[in-house]
Amino acid sequence: MSPLRPLATCLALGALLTGCAPLRPAVWTVDARQTRVTASGGRILINGQPFFPFGFYHVSWADQGTPQIRLNDLDTLADAGFNVMLTEPVREAETEMPALLAEAHRRGVMVLAHGVQPRFVRELAAQPALLGFTLMDDSNYNSTPPAVADLQATYKALAPDKLTGITLALANDRPESGFFGVSDSVSNMSYPIGGTDEIAVVYGVMRQTVEQAARRGVVPLATLQSFAWPGQRRPTPAELRNMTYQALLAGVKGVVYYSYRSGGNRVTDDAPLWQETRTLAAEVRRLSPTLLSGARRELTAPAPGQPVRAAQFSGPGGSYLLVVNTTPRPQALRLDLPRVRRLNPLFGAADPEFRRGQLGGVLGALEVRVFEVR
Repeated sequence: MSPLRPLATCLALGALLTGCAPLRPAVWTVDARQTRVTASGGRILINGQPFFPFGFYHVSWADQGTPQIRLNDLDTLADAGFNVMLTEPVREAETEMPALLAEAHRRGVMVLAHGVQPRFVRELAAQPALLGFTLMDDSNYNSTPPAVADLQATYKALAPDKLTGITLALANDRPESGFFGVSDSVSNMSYPIGGTDEIAVVYGVMRQTVEQAARRGVVPLATLQSFAWPGQRRPTPAELRNMTYQALLAGVKGVVYYSYRSGGNRVTDDAPLWQETRTLAAEVRRLSPTLLSGARRELTAPAPGQPVRAAQFSGPGGSYLLVVNTTPRPQALRLDLPRVRRLNPLFGAADPEFRRGQLGGVLGALEVRVFEVR
């Protein structure tokens, strides 16, 4: 089948792949007065429209944080093009959250709240900017699958039209399978910069997250590093870009960076890194309709240790080829694309060495290339 399909065919194919009725167009920002959030076909739907969350975890209480600081940070995130904030209490979340959610609704940002006590859930669930509730952070260290399932039952009984989610740290030798299926979404954390893992680990753990989520009907999300481990440095812009595209290529349906605010530092303190996150927000916004509802075709061997990863996504928003060098060294590139007529470089990618259905050349260290497929 040609990689360039009519739109109606793409929509029908997306429905078949996800086992649901044909979807309405994807949405990036939400301004509805009421929102019903569901998890269906491995994606988040808001009022029936696929939604790709892309934003930051905000450690609101860090460094004597205040509600006003959090409101200011929310506006900064909205101005930068992000569409979601994950937040924790400053002091009394139940009294602070309505004002935050009202501002989030005005700015088109959805909020995933952590630390809200069950007795306040119904009241907050009426707020249209509330995406849902984080049931447990670092679940595989702080809890068990039965305990999370109990929380899921409690929060769903109080707010059936809102998302539930957990975060965990899955590894290649530690799949944490029991935590898939006890919440609507699972966000896997990967923080390799300054740690013991190579940056290439991101693709493998995110792909495993996607595959396990698909088996249990759960939304797979990525939580990626924008902070510095103690005594270490933050990711460079190139590293952040590389981790993001590894996760997208693996098939996640949302990305959150940890964190916007950590201790006394904000990611905005690092101007080049902050600019890269803003650039990525614009790029992911363009790609998100296809990433959410398109067909994914892996073009490189799935075995561990592959230095270059590539996949083609074809769907309602178009057809795109994502290519990532997951190493800090140049790598030869050779992809057979017999059905592709033309590749248009996007987001500053170099003109491709594409002849007779073969993409060649050399990828620079940590290089990411994105092409529109024709």
